[in-house]
Amino acid sequence: MTGANGFIGSNLVRTLLGKDGNVRAFIKPGTPESSLDGLDIEKVYGDICDVASLERAITGCTEVYHLAAYNKLWARDTSIFYRINFEGTRNVLRLSHLKNVRRVVHTSTCDFIGMKQRRMDREGTEEDFPAREAELPGPYSVSKWRAERVTLAYVANGLDCVIVNPTIPIGSYDTAPTEPGRLISDFLSGNLNFFVNRRMNFVDVKDCATGHVLAMEKGRSGERYILGGRNMELAEFFAKLKQVASVSGPRVELPYVFGYWGAWIINLWSGLTGKEPRASLEAIRLIRHSFTFSSRKAEQELGYRPADINDAICRAVEWHC
Repeated sequence: MTGANGFIGSNLVRTLLGKDGNVRAFIKPGTPESSLDGLDIEKVYGDICDVASLERAITGCTEVYHLAAYNKLWARDTSIFYRINFEGTRNVLRLSHLKNVRRVVHTSTCDFIGMKQRRMDREGTEEDFPAREAELPGPYSVSKWRAERVTLAYVANGLDCVIVNPTIPIGSYDTAPTEPGRLISDFLSGNLNFFVNRRMNFVDVKDCATGHVLAMEKGRSGERYILGGRNMELAEFFAKLKQVASVSGPRVELPYVFGYWGAWIINLWSGLTGKEPRASLEAIRLIRHSFTFSSRKAEQELGYRPADINDAICRAVEWHC
């Protein structure tokens, strides 16, 4: 498993161990490993951009979960998105094909699904609404979009691979933290003064991990499956955080245009200083319209059953406090 010490990855490791699986965790040297403490797994160190270390990790594996990615929505040098998310994915696919891996599950994103339908505020966008590269909001989305395209090219050449598209996962073991985790942390610490309200889809990271296993077991090669949970307004999500954590939270709801230009100015300054912005321009562009999705395909074909989001909210608050 690449990205095993990441947010979804560390939860997926636990899910697989709960099924008596043998896990080889491929970990980039220097990245936090505390999310894997105490787990009975084999750790192998390397980088998906380093073919030699990746080949050693894949050799002998029958199944590969590819979760490693540069999943931030900002970088001063945007080539890092292409190098890790596209070229790294291509390395995983090529070596998996070469080593006759039975199946690969590739973790993608929902960021580029249904762009046109989201502009129409269609509720519950599904997998069969692809976007064009020119429509995408930033380099992260572009790199993941390209990674999906190269995945489908390898499928056409005989590799058995299933794509999963998580929405916004929340829960425990978000050590980095991810963008959603940082939002929750800022909320709980009082560092979030305003927000742009949009409908979004939040998923329990445990359900997301289970969805990966179901994709490995039951998914159709070359298909993508959205792994989502509940669609709700960001204001409702914050209200639930307030109820659990007993904090006040942000009181100012900004119109999108104010949030956009504020993020534009902040990102301009970040480009000059190299300091990561609290709100990236790509993140703001992603929520220009609704960010709602349907997991109906995963439910029907995989037996995916997301639980109520409230338990994940409680675990996320406990983790980020």
